[in-house]
Amino acid sequence: LQSLTYSYQSDVWSFGCVIYEILAKQEPHANEDIVTIGLKIRDQAYSPPIPKGIDRMLKKLLKSVWQKDPSNRPV
Repeated sequence: LQSLTYSYQSDVWSFGCVIYEILAKQEPHANEDIVTIGLKIRDQAYSPPIPKGIDRMLKKLLKSVWQKDPSNRPV
């Protein structure tokens, strides 16, 4: 079930985007159409590519906060 309400799980996803911005020094999906990206995130849990060469703990963190099933994201 998908809704337009914000939740703890959506905040966790957004936290991953902030981490991405710090590591990659750019906005996620900066050169992509915002509507298309929004639909991909909603329908496919589309996330930005994890930057190469980052610490494995940060890589693991990003993968966990961007889980497709919100109930699998860290609490």
